Amino acid sequence: AAARFPGLDQAATLTEITVVGDGGQVYRGAAAWVVCLWALREYRPLALRLSTPAGARLARAAVLRAAKWRESRRQDEGWGAGVYRRADGWEYLPDRGWVHRDAGPDCGGGCEVA
Repeated sequence: AAARFPGLDQAATLTEITVVGDGGQVYRGAAAWVVCLWALREYRPLALRLSTPAGARLARAAVLRAAKWRESRRQDEGWGAGVYRRADGWEYLPDRGWVHRDAGPDCGGGCEVA
């Protein structure tokens, strides 16, 4: 990231979320969390509600609370080591990242491979 975005304060990005948009826009803090929500289609209505000044404060408070909870879970239960599956076929594999499960054809006993 330092080579690609030399103008960013690299030390600050380690302590506060920083998002760089397609057009080079830089979002930090609560605004960055709203941008992350906007990037996820199913959370866009929530992102719109949180894009107001009052909503941004709520977004920041919620994220800090979630981070605190996540940190406590990580110590207790090995958080982050498992597979996360979504109903739309996407799953997160800790060793590979996000992948899409494609059911493939139903060959009923065998598929011919060319």
